[in-house]
Formats: sequence, structure tokens, C-alpha cells
Amino acid sequence: MHKKIFKPLIQTVLFFSLTTFASVGAYEEYLTHDTHVATDNPESSHLTLEDGSEWKISDADLDELHHWFAHSAVAPVIINPNYGSSKNYYGYYLTNEDTGSYVKANLVGAPLRENTNTVTILGLEKSSFNRGCVYLSNGTFWCVAHADLKLLKNWHTDDLVIIGKNTEWFSYETHILINVEANTFVRAQRI
Repeated sequence: MHKKIFKPLIQTVLFFSLTTFASVGAYEEYLTHDTHVATDNPESSHLTLEDGSEWKISDADLDELHHWFAHSAVAPVIINPNYGSSKNYYGYYLTNEDTGSYVKANLVGAPLRENTNTVTILGLEKSSFNRGCVYLSNGTFWCVAHADLKLLKNWHTDDLVIIGKNTEWFSYETHILINVEANTFVRAQRI
């Protein structure tokens, strides 16, 4: 019986000590189109996600960030826009999906283009018939909120995109699409 417990424990320890973002397939249990994976970096106030994007964490939230990794080498993360008054300082919340706790953050480093988890725009339909749609390289198709159509003017095919969740009350659009090159996000609904 001890062999049955010991072997998976050793495999888990080796997995977390040898795994890097170059082989993110091991994190597939966490990854969805709107959940990202972060790994612990105790030496920094930055957090790197599986696509290579880098996020600067608010100094006031660093203790909370370190709690995320107290018992695990990875954390499933959801990106939410900061619609609050501190938006001028930190534009997003990164929420740990396991604990429900969050930290304020700004995107400071783009996803890596050569990373297999990086998402780009494959196609755009801008404002035809009063709607806009975005087709992404991960195979998802999104309808953009009417109020955000004007932001699509600065979006282009092959732009880098990060998918997050929309937390705005009474909004039909459940997600946000962050265009890294345009430095904007739109509210969107997957179709």
C-alpha cells in the first residue's frame, strides 16, 4: 500500500521541480479559454502566466500572492478588469480560482509569440451591421459588446490577445479580450 502512495508523491515532486512553461501541457487540468496558470516566483513582485505574459502585482497585495503558493507550485488564475476607483493604478485583478482571493495587477510584459499557449487574432469583423466579432487562434469566436465597437478600430489580425472574465454587473458579455498591442480590452461573449 505504501508503494501506491509513495510513487505518485515522487512523480508529483518531480513534476513540479522539472516542469517549466515550455512544457505547459502538464497544466492542462487548469487551462481553459479563460483560466490561466501562474507559477511561484518568490523573489519578485511579478507573476508570469503560462503564455509568458508578465504581470506587476501591487505591493500591498504581495503577502496575498505569496499565500497562493504556500502549498502549491502553481495557481489557476482568472483575469478580471478593475472597474473601481484604483483603475488608474492597477487595471486588472488576478483571482486565484482555488481560493477566491485576488491581487491587483498591471500587464507589463506581452505573451511570447512562440509559446504554444499564446493567443492571436486570426480574423476580425468590425462594425458591420452594428456588431463586431473576433476569431482567435485558439479556435474561439467572440461577439464584441456594442459599446466597445469603437475600440476595434485599432485591432488587427495577428495582435496578441489575453482572455479574461468580465465582472461588470448586469452585463451580457461574460468575458474580456485584452489586446496587448492596442493596450485596450473589449467586453465579449463567446459564440
